Amino acid sequence: MGLLLKAGERHFVLDGELILPIGETLSFEALQQRLHPAESRIRRLSLKTPAQLMLFDCLHMGNGNLLDAPMSERRVALERFHAREGNATLLLSPASRRIEDARRWLERSGGAFVMVRASCAGGLTRRRANAQAISSAPNCGRPNSRS
Repeated sequence: MGLLLKAGERHFVLDGELILPIGETLSFEALQQRLHPAESRIRRLSLKTPAQLMLFDCLHMGNGNLLDAPMSERRVALERFHAREGNATLLLSPASRRIEDARRWLERSGGAFVMVRASCAGGLTRRRANAQAISSAPNCGRPNSRS
């Protein structure tokens, strides 16, 4: 995305996903329509329904490698980057320590797949799920855990 080339920070590695909201839900189908050999169609669709980049994580910022940093530190770096560079096209993913919030986001996703991350004493668990597939917090390797 051209907007990242214009960022003030020159050295960064971010984790994110292209999304295309149609009404109140995300449309993967509308995003796939841009995989087309006709450049004119791609250009027309990008003007009619612009995609957005949802940022999830910051793995490197400036001279700092954040790969081994805790999620909380990486989130702070991501929030600072977004505060400087964010706009209607470059979005910051929602974050919460409450499972109720995550369940609500999943329910509102309209069946779209979303990323759920859970930080645990043993590390970070990532699950790609939809509202029907997740009913409890990722258990971080502990059977029957709902914490």
